[in-house]
Amino acid sequence: MKYFIVGGIIVVIIVGVVVFAGNTKNTGGNAQTVPITESGKTYTLADVSTHAVEGNCWTVVRGKVFDISTFTSKHSGGPGILKGCGIDSTQIFEKRPNGTPHPEKSWGVLQTYLIGSLK
Repeated sequence: MKYFIVGGIIVVIIVGVVVFAGNTKNTGGNAQTVPITESGKTYTLADVSTHAVEGNCWTVVRGKVFDISTFTSKHSGGPGILKGCGIDSTQIFEKRPNGTPHPEKSWGVLQTYLIGSLK
């Protein structure tokens, strides 16, 4: 019985970690858990377009706005990510230059840079 209870607690902890791991927001190096639908801010595409260079790169994917300024140098696909700066890059994200979509784990990584939604 004792092992059953301990095993149950471990399962609950693991499930909690998995559920909250994908819902983090980049806050300048201090990741915090926030539901991705509760960022609160909304931006226009005109707002996003003012952040269109390396080092100041915002992009829109699937109606969400992301500040990927600190990620562009880490992108495994190289500098091609800069084509998405300042624009709605949903189509680029969904169909990479090699014709395939980004893997679903890429969507999870992107969530850590969420800053709001598109108006």
